[in-house]
Amino acid sequence: MSKPRCSLAVTAVITILTLGVPALAWQPTGSARGDASAGTATLEGPAGIRWSADELGDRARVQVTFTATHQSGEGPLFLGSGPEDAWRAVEMPADGKARAVELWALRPLEAPLYLGCAKGDRWSLSDLRLGQWSGPKLEHLWPAPQTFAPLPGEWKPKGLLDARVVTVGREQRLAVDVGSLRMILPASVECVRGQRDEFKAEAVNTATGEIQLTIGLQGPPWIWLPATTVPIAAGRNIVLRPQAVSLWSGESWCKLVFESGGQQRVAPLCVNCSPAYPAFGAFLTEQASEADLQAVLAAPVSLFMAPAKLVAGLGPKRLGPEVIAYGNAAELERLAACDAAGWVRLACVWDEAPEWARQVQALAASATVSKAGWMLSAGPMDVQPGPEGLQGASEAQLASAAACGKGLSCLVARPPTLPVVEVVRSSVAGLGTDRLPFWTDFHRRFDPAPLRAQLAARGLTVPVAWVDAQTAGNMAPADQSTAWAAASAALLYQGATAMCGRWPVPQDNWAWTEMVRELTAAVPLMGVPESDIGSTSTDAPVIYRVFLRGREGTLTLSNTTATKVNIAIELAAEPLAASIVRFAPGSQPVREYVMPFRFSQAAFEQGRPLVFLNLAPAETTLLNIRLVDAHPRWLRAIERRKPPAPTGPQKRWSERGGWWEDLQRRARNLRQEKERDEHR
Repeated sequence: MSKPRCSLAVTAVITILTLGVPALAWQPTGSARGDASAGTATLEGPAGIRWSADELGDRARVQVTFTATHQSGEGPLFLGSGPEDAWRAVEMPADGKARAVELWALRPLEAPLYLGCAKGDRWSLSDLRLGQWSGPKLEHLWPAPQTFAPLPGEWKPKGLLDARVVTVGREQRLAVDVGSLRMILPASVECVRGQRDEFKAEAVNTATGEIQLTIGLQGPPWIWLPATTVPIAAGRNIVLRPQAVSLWSGESWCKLVFESGGQQRVAPLCVNCSPAYPAFGAFLTEQASEADLQAVLAAPVSLFMAPAKLVAGLGPKRLGPEVIAYGNAAELERLAACDAAGWVRLACVWDEAPEWARQVQALAASATVSKAGWMLSAGPMDVQPGPEGLQGASEAQLASAAACGKGLSCLVARPPTLPVVEVVRSSVAGLGTDRLPFWTDFHRRFDPAPLRAQLAARGLTVPVAWVDAQTAGNMAPADQSTAWAAASAALLYQGATAMCGRWPVPQDNWAWTEMVRELTAAVPLMGVPESDIGSTSTDAPVIYRVFLRGREGTLTLSNTTATKVNIAIELAAEPLAASIVRFAPGSQPVREYVMPFRFSQAAFEQGRPLVFLNLAPAETTLLNIRLVDAHPRWLRAIERRKPPAPTGPQKRWSERGGWWEDLQRRARNLRQEKERDEHR
C-alpha cells in the first residue's frame, strides 16, 4: 500500500463532539467480512471497509471509534480515501488483546472513507461508530491590534490634509495639531520590504494634564501599521517610533492618523520600500485569465509567477508586486522586448528538463534579455516526499540544472500535493498512544534539508523558489492558514527565496496575510540552543525555527504532539514590542500585539526574561519581537515551563528605570549558581 504525498493542507484536532451512529452501512472490500448492523468486521489483508460519500453525509471532520484486536501480522491499520491513498493510522502489537481506538480525519464531502490493513495482517474490529470533532479556542495572551480600514491601492493625497510644513533645524517636516498635542513628523520614510522599519514622530503636550494619544496608519492593503495608544504627561515632549510594514517595493502613499481628546487628524506619508527576500506570492497557471491577473495585482503579496504571454499584457511598469515570468525561451525573449519587461525580476524556463541548459544559456547570451536585467531560472523541479524529507527531482532534472552554468540564478520547484483524506489524530487505549499521524509525517516529509544536500552534491548552491503550492481543496480557511504557516517556516528556514501558492490562495483570509507579514524577508539563524521539549529537528515534540529580520527576532513554534504544551522563551536582547499570530487547525487564528512590551509578573519573580506561551495540539505560532539591540543570539533558551501564579503585588515593571539590566543581572546570577552546583 503506497504512502500519500505530502502538501500544504494540514489539520488537527483537540475538542471532540460525539455524534455516534451505531449502525454502519459499510461495504467490505477485498477479504473483509462482518455484520454492518452490529458494526463488526474481520479484515484479512489486503482488505478494507469503505463508507460512501452519501453515507458520511456532511461529516467533513470525521471521528471513527472502534475496538480493535490485532490477531496476526506486523502492519498497521490504514485510513484514507482508498487503498492507494491512506495514512498509517493504528499500530498495535499482534498479541490478541482488544483495545479501544479513536481516529480523527478530515475529508472532502465528495470523498469516501476507507479503513483497511496490509497483506499478511489480520484484524478484528467491533463497535464501529462515526462522529465529528471540532477544534480548540485559542487563548489570548495580549490585546488584538487596532487597525484602520485600508485605502484604495493607488491612493494619493490632495495637498497636506490636516498637516502643514514647518522647519526644524535645517529640515522641513510636517506638523499636525490634534487636541492639545502638536505632532512633528517626516513627510516620507524609507523601509525594507517585510521589515518593521521605524520612523520618528515627536509629540508635544501643551495641556496641563496627562492625555492619551493614539497613532496609526491608514494605507493600501500591502502596508500595515497597528495603532498604538500612549500616555503623554503634561508639558512633556516624547519621541514615538511607529513601525510601518510594506509588502510591495516602490513608492506608496498612506495617511498617518492621530487621535486625542476626541479629535482625529491625518497627515500624508510617502513610504519608499526597497525589495528584500524571501518573498511571498501567488502562482498563476497557464489557464489563468486577465481577471486573475488583475486580482493578484490588488492582493497583499510581494510577487507573483505567471505565464509570459499573460505578463505581456501588463504594459509599462507601475506600482505593484514583482513578477516571475515563465515560458519557453522564445516566449521569454519576446516578453523582454515589450513594455511589460520592467515588471519582471526573474524569468524562468518552464519546459522539459533536457531543454533547461540550452534555453538558459541562450537567454543569458541574448542582448534583449541582458538589457531587461533579468535573473534566469529553470523549472519546474518536481519534488517528491521521502522518509527523511523532500527528496530531489529526477536525475535528468538535476543534471540539466547543473549544466545551466553561471547563467542560472535560481531553481524553481513544485512541492508535492496532499492526499484526499488526512488522519490528524489517533489514540489507542491500553498502549498510551495519542499522536498526530499527519502532522508528524508532514513535518518530517516537508523538510527540504535532504534536497539541499542533493543540490549541493552537484555544485548547485543557487536558492530555490517554491511555487504552485496547493491544498487539496478540502480545508477550511483556518486550516489552510495553519498549513501555510508550518510549510513556509520549514521551507524558509532552509533558504527558500520565494513561496508562491497556486492562485487563488486564501488571500481573503486575514490569517494568511498576517503570516506573510511575519516571514517576508526573515533570515534563518542556525545553531540555536536545543532542549528536552524542542529543537529544529523534525522529530522534536516542538519544532522551532529562529529568524532575524532587521531589528526583529522571529520565532516559529510547531507543536507536533497531541497534548497542550507550556513553554518558556528566554530572551537575550531587550524587547521593545511584540506581536504573535497563532494558528490551530479547526479554530480561528489569533493575532495579538503589545507595545511597549512588558514581561509578566511571574518572569520578574523568577528573575529571568521569560515569555510564557502555551501551544495547543498541532498549533503553529509565529512570535515576532522588536529588539533594542538585535543580534543573532537574541534567543537564549526554550524550555518546558508553566508560568507560576504571581505571589507579589502587580507592578508596571517596564516603567521602572533599569528594569532590563536588573532582570539580566538576576538571570546571570541564577545561571552561575546552577553551574556551580553542577560542578560540586
